[in-house]
Amino acid sequence: MSRHAAALTALPELTEDHMGRRLVITRGLPAAGKTTRALKWVAEHPEGRARVGSDQIAEMLHPHAMLNNGAAYSLLYAEREQLAVNTLIETLLNSGLDVVCDDPFLLPHYLDEIRVVADRCEAELEIWDMTDVPLDVCIERDRQRGRDGGHSVGEEAIRAQYRQFCDAQLLVVDSTVGRRAENVREQGAKVLPAGS
Repeated sequence: MSRHAAALTALPELTEDHMGRRLVITRGLPAAGKTTRALKWVAEHPEGRARVGSDQIAEMLHPHAMLNNGAAYSLLYAEREQLAVNTLIETLLNSGLDVVCDDPFLLPHYLDEIRVVADRCEAELEIWDMTDVPLDVCIERDRQRGRDGGHSVGEEAIRAQYRQFCDAQLLVVDSTVGRRAENVREQGAKVLPAGS
C-alpha cells in the first residue's frame, strides 16, 4: 500500500467530535496576502487544518497551460480546476478537517458554488475579505514576488481580475437598487468591498 493510500485509510471517521467544521475562503486580488494568511492559519493547528488552492491544482492538472504566463489557459482548464478544488475541499471537510481555500473568490458564482459545498458538508463558512487591499499594492507585491523568484501573475492579469471584480460589484449594486449598471458607472458610484 502506498503512503498516500495508507494516509487516506488513516483519516478519522466522521463523528460528533468533527461537527462544527469550518471552511474559510479568501476574497482578494493576487498578492493581497491570501496565501500568507492561509499558511499561517494552517500552521497554528496543522493536524486539524488543511489548505487548498487552485494554483497548485492547475500545475498538477495542466502544467503545459501554465507556461508563458498561462498563454494556453482556457475556460475548460478553469472548470476542471474548480471541480478538483471543490471535491478536495469536500473530502477534507468530510474527513473532519477545517479547510482554508486561498483562491480569489472575486466573482459571485464562485461564492455560490462554495456555499453549496459548505452546506453539503454542514461546515461553517467564513470569508476573509481582502478586497480592501489596494490595486497598486497588489501589483507591487506581485512584482516583488517575481523579483524574489516566485510566481508573478503580472500587472495585466491583476488589472483584468480587478475590472471583473468591479463589474461584478456593480451588478450587485444594480440588482440591489434596481438601476442599470451603466447608470451606476456614469454616476461614479463607489464600489465597496463585500460585507462593508
